[in-house]
Amino acid sequence: GGRDGVVRVLLDAGAAVLARDGSGRSARSLASLALTTTLRSQLEKVERLKEVVAVLAAAEYEANAMAFAMGMQERLGAASLVRGLDAELVRMVIMADAGGCSWFTH
Repeated sequence: GGRDGVVRVLLDAGAAVLARDGSGRSARSLASLALTTTLRSQLEKVERLKEVVAVLAAAEYEANAMAFAMGMQERLGAASLVRGLDAELVRMVIMADAGGCSWFTH
């Protein structure tokens, strides 16, 4: 396979498994350190992603709550006079407003 395959080949070729580096660390202790460092890094990424998901969930909830509240308002919801307008006309007004050119201010 991957790195474990390389290690097996080195061991089969007679690599000294008990050898130490200048700081007295074995290959196993260095591999364990690398594993711990990798796991810690991955856990930090997971925590950051969990925070992103939480922020997006809160924003989505707020948007849904706002839409629900607006739908309950007489002037904005099902009783709104806007419901009688052509859907394409409403879409044009919304798109013009989104582009910075509001029909309501000009």
